[in-house]
Amino acid sequence: MERFFEYGELPLVLLALLKQRAMSGYELMSELARLFSPQYTPSAGSVYPALVGLEKEQLIQAVDSASPKRYLLSSTGEGALQNRLDELGWIERRTGAFLRPEGSVDGELERLIGLVKESRGKIDPGKLLEVLDQAQSQVKRLVRLRGGD
Repeated sequence: MERFFEYGELPLVLLALLKQRAMSGYELMSELARLFSPQYTPSAGSVYPALVGLEKEQLIQAVDSASPKRYLLSSTGEGALQNRLDELGWIERRTGAFLRPEGSVDGELERLIGLVKESRGKIDPGKLLEVLDQAQSQVKRLVRLRGGD
């Protein structure tokens, strides 16, 4: 049976999810199921050990002492996640799941950058440059319109 997540991807996905909001292991398993079903079924045997490892590395921290334990990304975890945005973008493109809030400009920009990088050598560079030029022109137009407010 082929693994759904490659080595190190599940902890990265957990970091991305915990950047959005504090969650318990159970909530994380539910979110993983929502995002990746039916191709992936999360298990306590993979999620909880990943959380323990992330906590040991101080990438996540318990929000309070309540049970069940709820976690949130630490500042160290924020940095680790930031350093692996390219990899996160690859997971998003491979799985079709959005792991950063949809509609976030940074998330969409990262997805676009990854898509453009992946397309190199597969499509006509002139056409790609034309599309990127059009996008730049539209953004510049929006900036000018906003400047006139």
